[in-house]
Amino acid sequence: MNDQVTLIGLNNFLDTYELHADFEAGASTPGDVVIGLIEAATSTAEHGMDACDLIVPSEQCANPDVYLHGARYTFNIASSPLGLVIGYEGMMENE
Repeated sequence: MNDQVTLIGLNNFLDTYELHADFEAGASTPGDVVIGLIEAATSTAEHGMDACDLIVPSEQCANPDVYLHGARYTFNIASSPLGLVIGYEGMMENE
């Protein structure tokens, strides 16, 4: 696998993340989240798995009363000789 990374649905993820994350309460910046996502997805693919989640703790959500256990963002992961593909699937309340 080469070093190329394709992010599918990145704008949808960033729009949702920026809407629900409370940066003043310590939520990571979108840039840091994307870098962390690529690192986690790379590790996920190396271990033969095909999905990973980003969990934002309740206290870092803009509306912690709605997301009592935090917010979970789900991504599908695929690797090929052309590189890593990360596809945003959606967000839900963490259970």
